Amino acid sequence: MRQTIRLYASTGEVKTPAERISEVEERYREGFRAVKLQVHAFDEAEDIRHVVETARAVGDRVKVGVDANQGWRVTIVSDALLWDLARAERLAEAYANAGVAWIEEPLPMDGYDDLAALTAYSQIPIAGGELVGGSGRPRSRSSWSRAAARKGLLCTARTRDTEADGTSRRGLRIIVRHQACQP
Repeated sequence: MRQTIRLYASTGEVKTPAERISEVEERYREGFRAVKLQVHAFDEAEDIRHVVETARAVGDRVKVGVDANQGWRVTIVSDALLWDLARAERLAEAYANAGVAWIEEPLPMDGYDDLAALTAYSQIPIAGGELVGGSGRPRSRSSWSRAAARKGLLCTARTRDTEADGTSRRGLRIIVRHQACQP
């Protein structure tokens, strides 16, 4: 039996909200119905504005996810702010009010208690990243994925160059359940 997997477009570079909206509109014309936006600002109001303006502009046509890149921060290229639970809660609330579908890696990958607290607090799903091993490399059935699954966290897995999300209890449609996401 052949199965169709819907993919989302993932963005990475820093752009203005107007440029990002244009990019998301282009991805929509290409057939994507979900996008993941990267957030990078030291000023959380800037990240909120960036995501909220984009989400409102595309409305119900495109699901918007957010990747905070806090699971495995790469600071060699440029400095990056380390989020804490309080910031993650504030942004989760603002993003929920804008209709964002999920937030990926809002906290360090081994911050199980904070991730669980954020998951309980948030109105939208909280996702771990594809880098589920402490070394920065994916590891099947790693201690992270088992702990995350026990805490009810969403888990993502990288399949070649495409990410597919599996979920536990928050209601985001399961696309692929990866072995690393199993308890």
